[in-house]
Amino acid sequence: MPNKLRLMEKKRPQNFLLTGMSDLAGWQPEWRDKVFAKIRENPQHQFLFLSKHPDLLEFAIDLENAWFGVTVTRKSELWRIDTLKANIRAKHYHVTFEPLFEDLGKVDLSGISWIVVGTMTGAQSKKIRTVPAWAYSLVKQAHALGIPAFMKEDLVPIVGEANMVQEFPEAFNQVLEIQRKWEKSRDERHPYWGSRDKEYHDEIQPAGGRLFGQSLCGLHPCLQILLCIFYEAVYRAHGGMGHVP
Repeated sequence: MPNKLRLMEKKRPQNFLLTGMSDLAGWQPEWRDKVFAKIRENPQHQFLFLSKHPDLLEFAIDLENAWFGVTVTRKSELWRIDTLKANIRAKHYHVTFEPLFEDLGKVDLSGISWIVVGTMTGAQSKKIRTVPAWAYSLVKQAHALGIPAFMKEDLVPIVGEANMVQEFPEAFNQVLEIQRKWEKSRDERHPYWGSRDKEYHDEIQPAGGRLFGQSLCGLHPCLQILLCIFYEAVYRAHGGMGHVP
């Protein structure tokens, strides 16, 4: 566990999804408190949490760089949004509508800072398919409240590339902009890396793209970013080879 906490101490700003393979409701309170303390010590990063069980959570937190969200796939799960806001008193909330199984109609997005919309992926994607109008409705409702919306790449075959909306909250954009400046500064100091970056970027594309030929569709956008960062380190360590040994 100490090793996991140390990953959060990186100086270079990053957007972290801390519940990619877990649910915040399943965390032990002691571990959660340690993570929150580490978040407070590292304001250069943004941290996201997701849960399907906000009814099992109850706490207040004043962290400026922590984002708490729920997953909603159908009307019967809309209660999670209100419960999230009632049970977790926090600065930022987000909702992931994925996979979107039906038209959700009017959704109360008041107090929400970001939404993500996606469809079913994998073997079930041929049986269950999101209707474009369902996704458009959520994006339109979010925009009416000034909320950025992110349509995941798995929606491209359904809505078309020209109709995709992929927006991040300003705090995430600031992190990404600082990352670009770090890259530029590094390349100016070490031109050798700059000459290899084109080869690298041919292999690794940003969130929503492909990683070493493997699709990142179906993953939360911030998890996609983390995977790209991880494979960048592997790429550098192995001399820029276009594959992971």
